[in-house]
Amino acid sequence: MSPEPMPADAAMTARSASKRPLRVAERMRQLLAQRLAGREPFDPALERTRVTVSEVRVSADLRHATVYLTELGRPLSRETQQALERLAGRLGGWLAREMRLKYAPRLRFVADERFDAADRIARLLEAERRRSGGDPERGGRP
Repeated sequence: MSPEPMPADAAMTARSASKRPLRVAERMRQLLAQRLAGREPFDPALERTRVTVSEVRVSADLRHATVYLTELGRPLSRETQQALERLAGRLGGWLAREMRLKYAPRLRFVADERFDAADRIARLLEAERRRSGGDPERGGRP
C-alpha cells in the first residue's frame, strides 16, 4: 500500500521549516557581528582585536550554533577564542532574547580557515606562474 500524499499546506510547512535554520543562522551572524564590533559584552582579551563573524551554522532544533570567525589581519588567536568561549553563555542568552527563540543556543566558536586556505592557494598559483614565466591571462603560456 502506498503512502497517502502529503496535503499541500503540510508540504509547504515542511519546506519552510527546513529554511528556518538558515534564516536563524544568518540573523545570528548579523547580531553577533554587530555586538562584537560594538565591543559589548566587554572582555579584556577582546579589547585589542577586531573579530569578523563569517558564518553561523545552527542545528535543526536551533539549540546549537557553530560560529566561524577570523581576526582582522591574522588567524583567530587562542586568547581571542577562549575569551569568546567565556562569553558564550551570555551571548547565547542575549541571542535568544533578541530573536525570541524558545531556547538559548549553545555557541561554539571556531576559527574560519577558508580565507587562509584561499590565500595559500592564490600564493601557490602565483608562485607557479612566476616559475613558469607565464601570463595568467593566456593560461600560463608566455
